Amino acid sequence: MPMRFQLREHRIFTAYNPDIRFLKSAPSVVRLDSYVSGSASMGRGYLFRNFNRAWLNGKKVRITWRGYFSFSNRTITTLEILDGSYTRSSMTDFPDKAERILKGSGILVTISTKINTWSWETLTSGVLDLTKGVLDDCCLFVKLWDDWSAQTVWIDVDTLEILDASDNVLLTEPFDDTVHMEVTGTYNDYGYISSDIIDKSADETYAFIETGAVTGFIPILKSAEETFPIIEFGAHYVPLPLYAPSNIIDLAVQYTREASEEFKAQNFGLTEGITPKSVYSVRYLRLREDLNRGARKASQLVPDPRKRPQTFSILMACLYDMFHGRNPDLVKEVYTQTLKVFEIIEP
Repeated sequence: MPMRFQLREHRIFTAYNPDIRFLKSAPSVVRLDSYVSGSASMGRGYLFRNFNRAWLNGKKVRITWRGYFSFSNRTITTLEILDGSYTRSSMTDFPDKAERILKGSGILVTISTKINTWSWETLTSGVLDLTKGVLDDCCLFVKLWDDWSAQTVWIDVDTLEILDASDNVLLTEPFDDTVHMEVTGTYNDYGYISSDIIDKSADETYAFIETGAVTGFIPILKSAEETFPIIEFGAHYVPLPLYAPSNIIDLAVQYTREASEEFKAQNFGLTEGITPKSVYSVRYLRLREDLNRGARKASQLVPDPRKRPQTFSILMACLYDMFHGRNPDLVKEVYTQTLKVFEIIEP
Protein backbone atom coordinates (compact mmCIF):
# COMPACT_ATOMS: atom_id res chain seq x y z
CA MET A 1 0.00 0.00 0.00
CA PRO A 2 1.52 3.34 -1.01
CA MET A 3 1.85 6.38 1.23
CA ARG A 4 1.50 10.06 0.43
CA PHE A 5 4.45 12.18 1.56
CA GLN A 6 4.41 15.92 2.12
CA LEU A 7 7.06 18.29 0.75
CA ARG A 8 8.17 21.56 2.31
CA GLU A 9 10.81 24.21 1.64
CA HIS A 10 11.76 26.16 4.76
CA ARG A 11 13.55 29.48 5.19
CA ILE A 12 15.40 29.46 8.52
CA PHE A 13 17.98 32.24 8.07
CA THR A 14 17.50 36.01 8.10
CA ALA A 15 20.34 36.86 5.72
CA TYR A 16 20.00 33.92 3.30
CA ASN A 17 17.09 32.50 1.34
CA PRO A 18 16.47 28.91 0.26
CA ASP A 19 15.94 27.68 -3.28
CA ILE A 20 14.88 24.10 -2.54
CA ARG A 21 13.48 22.21 -5.55
CA PHE A 22 11.40 19.02 -5.36
CA LEU A 23 11.67 17.14 -8.62
CA LYS A 24 11.98 13.72 -10.24
CA SER A 25 15.56 12.72 -11.02
CA ALA A 26 14.24 9.39 -12.39
CA PRO A 27 10.73 7.97 -12.97
CA SER A 28 10.63 6.43 -9.49
CA VAL A 29 12.99 8.76 -7.61
CA VAL A 30 12.12 12.00 -5.82
CA ARG A 31 14.92 14.55 -5.34
CA LEU A 32 15.26 17.24 -2.67
CA ASP A 33 17.65 19.72 -4.32
CA SER A 34 19.17 22.83 -2.77
CA TYR A 35 19.67 24.46 -6.12
CA VAL A 36 22.32 27.17 -6.42
CA SER A 37 22.04 28.50 -9.99
CA GLY A 38 24.28 31.43 -9.14
CA SER A 39 22.53 32.28 -5.89
CA ALA A 40 23.50 31.48 -2.33
CA SER A 41 20.71 29.03 -1.49
CA MET A 42 20.59 28.09 2.19
CA GLY A 43 17.80 26.52 4.19
CA ARG A 44 15.93 23.28 4.76
CA GLY A 45 13.93 20.84 2.64
CA TYR A 46 11.65 18.18 4.08
CA LEU A 47 10.04 14.98 2.83
CA PHE A 48 7.74 13.83 5.63
CA ARG A 49 4.69 11.83 6.68
CA ASN A 50 2.51 11.59 9.79
CA PHE A 51 1.69 8.28 11.49
CA ASN A 52 -0.25 7.11 14.49
CA ARG A 53 2.54 6.77 17.07
CA ALA A 54 1.13 3.66 18.77
CA TRP A 55 0.86 1.92 15.41
CA LEU A 56 4.39 2.84 14.25
CA ASN A 57 5.93 1.87 17.58
CA GLY A 58 7.66 -1.51 17.27
CA LYS A 59 7.91 -1.26 13.47
CA LYS A 60 10.95 -0.61 11.25
CA VAL A 61 11.72 1.94 8.51
CA ARG A 62 13.57 1.00 5.34
CA ILE A 63 14.81 3.58 2.84
CA THR A 64 16.72 3.38 -0.44
CA TRP A 65 18.52 6.68 -1.07
CA ARG A 66 21.67 8.53 -2.04
CA GLY A 67 23.04 12.06 -1.59
CA TYR A 68 25.47 14.60 -3.00
CA PHE A 69 27.40 17.43 -1.35
CA SER A 70 29.82 19.70 -3.24
CA PHE A 71 31.75 20.47 -0.06
CA SER A 72 32.84 18.00 2.66
CA ASN A 73 32.61 16.91 6.29
CA ARG A 74 29.21 18.41 7.04
CA THR A 75 25.84 16.85 7.90
CA ILE A 76 23.54 17.13 4.90
CA THR A 77 20.58 14.98 5.93
CA THR A 78 18.91 13.19 8.80
CA LEU A 79 16.22 10.52 8.81
CA GLU A 80 14.29 10.99 12.03
CA ILE A 81 10.94 10.61 13.79
CA LEU A 82 9.46 13.51 15.73
CA ASP A 83 6.66 13.61 18.28
CA GLY A 84 3.40 15.05 16.94
CA SER A 85 2.02 15.67 13.46
CA TYR A 86 3.16 18.31 10.95
CA THR A 87 1.33 20.08 8.13
CA ARG A 88 3.16 21.24 5.00
CA SER A 89 1.28 24.55 4.73
CA SER A 90 1.69 25.51 8.39
CA MET A 91 3.77 28.57 9.23
CA THR A 92 3.46 27.53 12.87
CA ASP A 93 5.10 24.15 12.30
CA PHE A 94 7.69 25.76 10.00
CA PRO A 95 8.07 29.39 11.16
CA ASP A 96 9.72 31.79 8.74
CA LYS A 97 13.37 32.60 9.58
CA ALA A 98 13.47 30.05 12.41
CA GLU A 99 14.02 26.32 12.75
CA ARG A 100 11.14 23.84 12.56
CA ILE A 101 9.37 23.69 15.93
CA LEU A 102 9.55 20.62 18.13
CA LYS A 103 6.39 19.26 19.72
CA GLY A 104 5.80 17.04 22.73
CA SER A 105 8.98 15.09 23.42
CA GLY A 106 10.75 16.46 20.32
CA ILE A 107 12.94 14.06 18.35
CA LEU A 108 11.98 10.51 19.33
CA VAL A 109 14.44 8.61 17.11
CA THR A 110 17.28 9.60 14.79
CA ILE A 111 17.50 6.70 12.37
CA SER A 112 20.39 7.98 10.25
CA THR A 113 22.64 11.02 9.86
CA LYS A 114 24.56 11.43 6.60
CA ILE A 115 27.79 13.37 6.06
CA ASN A 116 29.18 14.10 2.57
CA THR A 117 28.26 12.34 -0.67
CA TRP A 118 27.10 8.72 -0.56
CA SER A 119 26.08 6.23 -3.25
CA TRP A 120 22.83 4.29 -3.49
CA GLU A 121 22.16 2.25 -0.38
CA THR A 122 19.24 0.53 1.34
CA LEU A 123 19.14 1.30 5.04
CA THR A 124 16.88 -0.52 7.54
CA SER A 125 16.33 0.89 11.00
CA GLY A 126 16.18 -1.13 14.16
CA VAL A 127 12.84 -1.77 15.85
CA LEU A 128 11.45 1.66 16.67
CA ASP A 129 10.90 2.60 20.30
CA LEU A 130 8.54 5.58 20.33
CA THR A 131 7.27 5.15 23.87
CA LYS A 132 8.77 8.40 25.14
CA GLY A 133 6.40 10.32 22.87
CA VAL A 134 3.49 12.09 24.56
CA LEU A 135 1.34 12.90 21.51
CA ASP A 136 -0.97 10.56 19.58
CA ASP A 137 0.83 11.08 16.26
CA CYS A 138 4.43 11.17 15.15
CA CYS A 139 6.13 12.29 11.96
CA LEU A 140 8.81 10.59 9.86
CA PHE A 141 11.15 13.20 8.32
CA VAL A 142 13.81 13.09 5.63
CA LYS A 143 15.50 16.42 6.35
CA LEU A 144 17.85 18.11 3.89
CA TRP A 145 20.33 20.56 5.42
CA ASP A 146 22.01 23.37 3.49
CA ASP A 147 23.96 25.68 5.78
CA TRP A 148 26.65 26.58 3.26
CA SER A 149 26.64 29.44 0.80
CA ALA A 150 27.21 28.54 -2.87
CA GLN A 151 27.36 24.79 -2.24
CA THR A 152 25.17 22.18 -3.95
CA VAL A 153 23.28 19.65 -1.84
CA TRP A 154 20.72 17.09 -2.99
CA ILE A 155 19.12 13.85 -1.80
CA ASP A 156 17.47 11.18 -3.96
CA VAL A 157 14.91 8.83 -2.39
CA ASP A 158 13.91 5.76 -4.39
CA THR A 159 11.64 3.88 -1.95
CA LEU A 160 10.55 4.23 1.64
CA GLU A 161 8.90 1.34 3.49
CA ILE A 162 7.38 0.51 6.85
CA LEU A 163 8.16 -3.03 8.06
CA ASP A 164 7.02 -5.07 11.02
CA ALA A 165 9.59 -6.35 13.51
CA SER A 166 10.10 -9.48 11.35
CA ASP A 167 10.85 -7.40 8.22
CA ASN A 168 7.51 -8.04 6.54
CA VAL A 169 6.55 -5.05 4.39
CA LEU A 170 3.42 -3.25 5.62
CA LEU A 171 3.51 -0.01 3.61
CA THR A 172 5.60 1.06 0.59
CA GLU A 173 5.98 4.37 -1.22
CA PRO A 174 7.77 3.86 -4.59
CA PHE A 175 7.71 7.59 -5.51
CA ASP A 176 6.62 6.86 -9.08
CA ASP A 177 4.06 9.68 -9.08
CA THR A 178 4.85 13.20 -10.28
CA VAL A 179 5.57 15.94 -7.77
CA HIS A 180 2.51 18.07 -7.02
CA MET A 181 3.53 21.55 -5.87
CA GLU A 182 0.69 23.54 -4.36
CA VAL A 183 2.65 26.73 -3.61
CA THR A 184 5.76 27.90 -5.50
CA GLY A 185 7.70 31.13 -5.91
CA THR A 186 8.09 31.72 -2.16
CA TYR A 187 10.75 30.77 0.34
CA ASN A 188 8.36 28.31 1.99
CA ASP A 189 7.00 26.32 -0.98
CA TYR A 190 5.10 23.11 -0.37
CA GLY A 191 3.38 20.19 -2.08
CA TYR A 192 3.12 16.41 -1.97
CA ILE A 193 4.00 13.21 -3.81
CA SER A 194 2.37 9.79 -3.86
CA SER A 195 1.72 7.01 -6.32
CA ASP A 196 -1.77 6.61 -4.84
CA ILE A 197 -4.84 8.28 -6.29
CA ILE A 198 -6.22 9.30 -2.91
CA ASP A 199 -5.22 12.54 -1.22
CA LYS A 200 -3.88 11.32 2.06
CA SER A 201 -2.57 14.61 3.33
CA ALA A 202 -5.48 14.99 5.77
CA ASP A 203 -6.15 12.57 8.60
CA GLU A 204 -9.84 12.32 7.80
CA THR A 205 -9.00 10.30 4.69
CA TYR A 206 -7.86 7.41 6.89
CA ALA A 207 -9.51 4.70 8.91
CA PHE A 208 -7.04 3.16 11.34
CA ILE A 209 -8.22 -0.32 12.32
CA GLU A 210 -6.86 -3.06 14.55
CA THR A 211 -9.17 -6.06 14.48
CA GLY A 212 -7.50 -9.39 15.01
CA ALA A 213 -5.04 -9.96 12.16
CA VAL A 214 -6.18 -6.79 10.37
CA THR A 215 -4.11 -3.78 11.41
CA GLY A 216 -3.30 -0.71 9.42
CA PHE A 217 -4.36 2.51 7.75
CA ILE A 218 -7.23 2.13 5.29
CA PRO A 219 -7.93 4.77 2.62
CA ILE A 220 -11.53 5.91 2.69
CA LEU A 221 -13.33 7.05 -0.46
CA LYS A 222 -16.63 8.87 -0.57
CA SER A 223 -19.64 7.45 -2.34
CA ALA A 224 -20.96 9.23 -5.41
CA GLU A 225 -23.68 10.81 -3.27
CA GLU A 226 -21.10 11.90 -0.66
CA THR A 227 -23.38 10.46 2.00
CA PHE A 228 -21.34 7.64 3.47
CA PRO A 229 -17.75 6.36 3.37
CA ILE A 230 -16.91 3.18 1.51
CA ILE A 231 -13.73 1.13 1.57
CA GLU A 232 -11.73 0.38 -1.56
CA PHE A 233 -10.67 -3.26 -1.68
CA GLY A 234 -7.74 -4.51 -3.71
CA ALA A 235 -4.25 -5.92 -3.55
CA HIS A 236 -2.81 -2.72 -2.10
CA TYR A 237 -5.38 -2.29 0.66
CA VAL A 238 -6.05 -4.17 3.89
CA PRO A 239 -9.76 -5.13 3.79
CA LEU A 240 -12.10 -4.32 6.63
CA PRO A 241 -13.99 -7.25 8.19
CA LEU A 242 -17.26 -7.89 6.34
CA TYR A 243 -19.38 -8.63 9.40
CA ALA A 244 -19.85 -7.49 12.97
CA PRO A 245 -18.68 -9.81 15.78
CA SER A 246 -20.98 -12.82 16.15
CA ASN A 247 -21.38 -12.04 19.86
CA ILE A 248 -22.58 -8.48 19.25
CA ILE A 249 -25.72 -9.08 21.37
CA ASP A 250 -23.60 -10.20 24.33
CA LEU A 251 -21.46 -7.11 23.85
CA ALA A 252 -24.54 -4.87 23.82
CA VAL A 253 -25.64 -6.42 27.14
CA GLN A 254 -22.13 -5.94 28.55
CA TYR A 255 -22.01 -2.29 27.45
CA THR A 256 -25.47 -1.68 28.96
CA ARG A 257 -24.36 -3.05 32.31
CA GLU A 258 -21.18 -0.97 32.17
CA ALA A 259 -23.26 2.15 31.53
CA SER A 260 -25.48 1.28 34.49
CA GLU A 261 -22.51 0.69 36.80
CA GLU A 262 -20.92 3.95 35.68
CA PHE A 263 -24.10 5.83 36.58
CA LYS A 264 -24.38 4.14 39.98
CA ALA A 265 -20.78 5.01 40.82
CA GLN A 266 -21.48 8.69 40.18
CA ASN A 267 -25.05 8.88 41.52
CA PHE A 268 -25.48 10.55 44.91
CA GLY A 269 -29.27 10.27 44.99
CA LEU A 270 -29.91 13.78 43.73
CA THR A 271 -31.92 12.52 40.75
CA GLU A 272 -34.14 10.09 42.67
CA GLY A 273 -37.86 10.80 42.82
CA ILE A 274 -39.80 11.51 46.00
CA THR A 275 -43.00 9.55 45.44
CA PRO A 276 -43.10 5.83 44.51
CA LYS A 277 -44.41 6.74 41.07
CA SER A 278 -41.65 9.26 40.41
CA VAL A 279 -39.01 6.80 41.66
CA TYR A 280 -40.26 4.20 39.17
CA SER A 281 -40.38 6.78 36.37
CA VAL A 282 -36.83 8.00 36.97
CA ARG A 283 -35.43 4.47 37.15
CA TYR A 284 -37.26 3.46 33.97
CA LEU A 285 -35.83 6.44 32.11
CA ARG A 286 -32.38 5.59 33.48
CA LEU A 287 -32.71 1.99 32.26
CA ARG A 288 -33.83 3.16 28.83
CA GLU A 289 -30.80 5.45 28.60
CA ASP A 290 -28.48 2.59 29.62
CA LEU A 291 -30.02 0.36 26.95
CA ASN A 292 -29.58 3.14 24.40
CA ARG A 293 -25.90 3.57 25.28
CA GLY A 294 -25.24 -0.18 25.16
CA ALA A 295 -26.92 -0.64 21.77
CA ARG A 296 -25.30 2.46 20.34
CA LYS A 297 -21.79 1.42 21.40
CA ALA A 298 -22.24 -2.13 20.09
CA SER A 299 -23.61 -0.91 16.75
CA GLN A 300 -20.33 0.92 16.16
CA LEU A 301 -18.70 -2.50 15.75
CA VAL A 302 -20.49 -2.94 12.42
CA PRO A 303 -17.88 -2.30 9.67
CA ASP A 304 -20.39 -0.96 7.13
CA PRO A 305 -21.68 2.38 8.48
CA ARG A 306 -24.82 2.07 6.37
CA LYS A 307 -25.94 -0.89 8.49
CA ARG A 308 -25.35 0.73 11.87
CA PRO A 309 -28.78 2.43 12.24
CA GLN A 310 -30.47 -0.87 11.39
CA THR A 311 -28.23 -2.69 13.87
CA PHE A 312 -29.05 -0.16 16.58
CA SER A 313 -32.79 -0.70 16.12
CA ILE A 314 -32.45 -4.50 16.28
CA LEU A 315 -30.23 -4.36 19.38
CA MET A 316 -32.58 -1.94 21.15
CA ALA A 317 -35.54 -4.27 20.54
CA CYS A 318 -33.48 -7.23 21.75
CA LEU A 319 -32.35 -5.47 24.94
CA TYR A 320 -35.89 -4.30 25.73
CA ASP A 321 -37.17 -7.86 25.48
CA MET A 322 -34.34 -9.18 27.65
CA PHE A 323 -34.65 -6.54 30.37
CA HIS A 324 -38.44 -6.87 30.49
CA GLY A 325 -38.11 -10.41 31.84
CA ARG A 326 -38.50 -12.53 28.73
CA ASN A 327 -36.42 -15.69 28.34
CA PRO A 328 -32.97 -14.23 27.51
CA ASP A 329 -31.72 -17.31 25.64
CA LEU A 330 -34.81 -17.40 23.44
CA VAL A 331 -34.66 -13.66 22.84
CA LYS A 332 -31.00 -13.87 21.89
CA GLU A 333 -31.68 -16.73 19.46
CA VAL A 334 -34.50 -14.83 17.72
CA TYR A 335 -32.53 -11.61 17.31
CA THR A 336 -29.36 -13.43 16.26
CA GLN A 337 -31.32 -14.88 13.35
CA THR A 338 -32.58 -11.36 12.55
CA LEU A 339 -29.00 -10.04 12.44
CA LYS A 340 -28.05 -12.88 10.09
CA VAL A 341 -30.99 -12.21 7.77
CA PHE A 342 -29.84 -8.60 7.35
CA GLU A 343 -26.20 -9.81 6.94
CA ILE A 344 -25.03 -7.78 9.91
CA ILE A 345 -23.33 -10.85 11.37
CA GLU A 346 -22.10 -13.73 9.26
CA PRO A 347 -25.02 -15.92 8.10
